[in-house]
Amino acid sequence: MGGTQYTQAEYLRALYEHGAVPRIDWALVQREVSRLTQFCSYDRTGYAWSDSGPTRDVVAQTTDDLHLLLRTAGIRPPYILVGASIGGLYARAYQRRFPDEVLGLVLDDPSTDQTLGFTINGRNKVIADVSAAELRATFEPLLRNPPPRPALPNTIEEPADKLPKELQSVRLWALRKFLADGDISQALPSFESWREEFVALHPQSSEDQLLGNLPLIVLAKGLDTDEQHKKAAAGLAALSTSGKLVIAERSKHEIHLYQPELVVRSVSEILNRN
Repeated sequence: MGGTQYTQAEYLRALYEHGAVPRIDWALVQREVSRLTQFCSYDRTGYAWSDSGPTRDVVAQTTDDLHLLLRTAGIRPPYILVGASIGGLYARAYQRRFPDEVLGLVLDDPSTDQTLGFTINGRNKVIADVSAAELRATFEPLLRNPPPRPALPNTIEEPADKLPKELQSVRLWALRKFLADGDISQALPSFESWREEFVALHPQSSEDQLLGNLPLIVLAKGLDTDEQHKKAAAGLAALSTSGKLVIAERSKHEIHLYQPELVVRSVSEILNRN
C-alpha cells in the first residue's frame, strides 16, 4: 500500500479488494459445501444488507459481532472458519480469542503482515513494523482534505462475472453501496486495529508454531503474484504442525470465485480429519 499516496477512491477500492466483499461472493462455495455440512455466510457491519455500526472493519468489534451472531442464531461450535483476504485476519483473530470454538481454518489468499504495508517517509514498511504514530501521520492528510468520492461502477468485472447471472446485479448493488457509504474517517481506526492484531499474531521466532496442530489450509493465488506473497503464505501455513499450503494456479486474488472447488476441497479435508 502507498500510505499518503492514496486518494480516498484508491483507499476505498483497495479496502474492497482486501476483503470488503458481500456474502454473495461465496455463492459458488456455499452451494457445494452445503452438501457436506452446514454453511453460514454473513455480511459484516456496514456491508450489503447489514446495518452500519459505530465502527467498520475494526478487529475486536468484528470478531465480537460474529461471536454474538453465531450464538444468537443457535449455531453451536466448533466451527471451520473460512476467510478471504483481510477476512483471513478476522478468522485468525476469532481463533485467538475463542480457540476452543474453532475446529480449523481455511484462509483464502489471506492478507498477512508481510504483504500489507505502507510507504513511510519514502520507505516501504510492512504493517506490523509501522508504529501507531506513523500510521496516524499517514492518514492525517486524507482526514484533513478528503478527496471527491469515487465514481460508482455500472458493470460487473472479473471475477464477479463468474457468479450466477441472477446474482450479478445484486453483487453490483452491494459494491456500489459499499463505495457510496465509504467514510474516510473510518480508515485510521480500522487500519490501526489490523496493525495491532498482526503484531499480536506475529511469531516471536521462525520456530514458533502458534496454532499447535490446528488444521490449517492456506490457499495462495498462482496468478498476479510474486515471491514475497508466496513466501508469506508459506510462513502462515507453517504456524501449525498441520498447516498446508495450496497454490491456486489459475486464480488471482479471489480464489473462491476463480477456483471455488479448492475452497470446497479444503473444507472437506478438515471435516474428514475429525
